Amino acid sequence: MLKDNGIQKVKLFDADPNILNALKKSGLQVMVGIPNDTAYTLANSVQAAEKWVSKNVSAHVSSGGVDIRYVAVGNEPFLSTFNGTFEATTLPALQNIQAALTKSG
Repeated sequence: MLKDNGIQKVKLFDADPNILNALKKSGLQVMVGIPNDTAYTLANSVQAAEKWVSKNVSAHVSSGGVDIRYVAVGNEPFLSTFNGTFEATTLPALQNIQAALTKSG
């Protein structure tokens, strides 16, 4: 249905395995988001970032044929309405996710 309407890219605000499974071999480019509340754990643990990448990116790219092009860390984490809640965790989480993606190949 998405492709029938000319949509070529989708952004998921969370790495829902059911949605990712539905996108297998769809030909759609996918951006997977990491929710703001997950950033703290990922910012403080490279191992947590590696586990997240393995479960939410690698497993779907290698076995499922999902065309995951981007991973977004946080959903507008710098909005003033969050009162700086995510400022200290967004960049470290991004760095750990980048390291995990690089390590995973």
